[in-house]
Amino acid sequence: MKKIFTSIVILTVFFGGKQLLAQAPRTVLFEEFTSATCPPCAATNPIFRSLLEPYGSRVINLSFQCNIPSAGDPMYASNTTDVNTRMTYYGINSAPNCRMDGQIAGVIDPNTGLHSTHPLGYNNAILDSRVAMSSPIELSVDHIVILGVGGAKDSMNITINIKNVSGVDFSNKNYVLQTCIIEDLIKFPKQAATNGETEFDVVMRKMLPSAAGTKLLDTIAPGATKTITMKVPVPTYIYSYKELGVVAYVQNNTASSKEVIQAALSKAKAVNGVYYDIALNSGTISGKVDDCDNTIIYNIELENLSTGTDTIKTIDLIPIIGGSKKPRSTWKGVLLPGGKTTYKISSTLNYGISTYNVYIDTINSGKIKDINAVNNFQGQNTFTTFNSAVQGTNLNQGFEVATGNAAPAKTYFFSNGPRVLRFDAVAFNNLPYPIGGFGQSRYCVFFGFSDGGIAGGTGSVIFDKLDLTSSKSTKLYWNYAYAVKDANSSDMMEVLVSKDCGANWESVFENQGDAMKSCDPDISKSFIPNFFVPLVTEWRKEVVDLSAYDGTPELMIQFKGTAGNGWEYLLDDVNVNSAVATNDPGILQTMSVFPNPSTDNLNIKLNSTENASAIISLSDMNGRKVSSFNKSIIAGQNQISIPVSQI
Repeated sequence: MKKIFTSIVILTVFFGGKQLLAQAPRTVLFEEFTSATCPPCAATNPIFRSLLEPYGSRVINLSFQCNIPSAGDPMYASNTTDVNTRMTYYGINSAPNCRMDGQIAGVIDPNTGLHSTHPLGYNNAILDSRVAMSSPIELSVDHIVILGVGGAKDSMNITINIKNVSGVDFSNKNYVLQTCIIEDLIKFPKQAATNGETEFDVVMRKMLPSAAGTKLLDTIAPGATKTITMKVPVPTYIYSYKELGVVAYVQNNTASSKEVIQAALSKAKAVNGVYYDIALNSGTISGKVDDCDNTIIYNIELENLSTGTDTIKTIDLIPIIGGSKKPRSTWKGVLLPGGKTTYKISSTLNYGISTYNVYIDTINSGKIKDINAVNNFQGQNTFTTFNSAVQGTNLNQGFEVATGNAAPAKTYFFSNGPRVLRFDAVAFNNLPYPIGGFGQSRYCVFFGFSDGGIAGGTGSVIFDKLDLTSSKSTKLYWNYAYAVKDANSSDMMEVLVSKDCGANWESVFENQGDAMKSCDPDISKSFIPNFFVPLVTEWRKEVVDLSAYDGTPELMIQFKGTAGNGWEYLLDDVNVNSAVATNDPGILQTMSVFPNPSTDNLNIKLNSTENASAIISLSDMNGRKVSSFNKSIIAGQNQISIPVSQI
């Protein structure tokens, strides 16, 4: 949320006809090192800002967007030199991290005896104590943005006043004036990098004349003021001229101190001169009927806030779906200063959870510069969308055919706390045995109930619609592995079904905690000591009767897990079959075929209740039998591999 700051009040007392100089109230400076690639930063920043907000203008939180844990933050990429210099200055090697007035002053860790450098290591008691301190100087800063004409570059005039309000000379030559061009608010139409953050406050954009600052070599007598002026170009990478401001602070540059004794802010202000600014005032969604409709219409209002008189004839807009840019859509017409117009963009959403937004890209084919990107879009929308078509009459999902951790086709992973992902035995520390159901396959689904801090959160696996119109005695089967961590484990797995594309869900199965466990493992002997990694014998089969839904033309199935401080839940071999799908459903409980289509080996995984001889018939897409094999199967899990060359 954008902050509102008020000016600093300096108290001067007159007594007996003489002016008595007093210490100035202190404005406390936080330098926070954060990153749009840092998940903990995304969780920390709103909490930290809510701590500082009640202090108003008495506290400034200056953000240095950095490269921890990885590169990718666009604000860091535009000015790595200044950020890296400040990180080196303070020895920053983790994020989020901060200094209060240049000091490490958070709460003391009882284990290390050291002050915390984490933003959440500060509290009201620490802030109250620091704000109550005074400073020997009064600091003020002001700026004006000057738009270049006749080919001249845009620039900023900055004026800084340092007034000595103490009774002695201010002459410590170790003091340095740090001056930073900031953007008060930066917004993105989608997450800026990878941690989900889209808005950033008081971001350092350029340090003047560099991150080394300006040495204060002159003596400032009591009551005197030193004025420093700068005229500097506006950095080319600035997002919004209307968000430009300046933060200035005086710091003791000795290695043993680094104390900031005073700070000041010049807030963002209106820009004077001739400029162009097109705003996307509103964006509303229409056209989406239900969760099985993946088409939408985005209704936009555009406004010309420019002071320039060039006619706006085209505005290029870019839809963003699932974080990816889509082909531009161009408004054409005549939009004069002060005028408004409306426009519609039709888009097709991705299946599953999909984010959506639209932003203004260029004006008049890029011939006119828009000085303000903050108003070029509205907030990002999030949709859940499923395929309107049924996927078939049976479900045979072994999770073997997909890419990386993503869900297979016609299957969706949703996470609202615990991770839900496709689990790979090879990628998982080179596990020496298959992690899939009963050790029969490489992949399964991982519900991360063991993740910290997510108790009560949910994650789901949802499958596309099944057509059970002709089904009889329909049953749902799956394999799973789960262990309780301790007496407090209360993880839960539910199975829900929907007949109306997810608008309403009905529970058909629920199991929880100790009653749900598939084994009692010896965690100390686990492949990863003290972490549950199931053996091939530590899986269990589950079955649910869905005969109540026989004849249903469209049925969706959801596995919904709720985290309760236990170990992870591994899910595999989800099958829905009916009496019309097999000759002997009492013997053949589940069956899956993968990959399909195949160019190498065709694998058939099935579960039988007893030893038997089986005839396996393979048919093409037209139902013509192309091959037949006799195979012996055993009670339990079976996997049969048939070379494509033999079919």
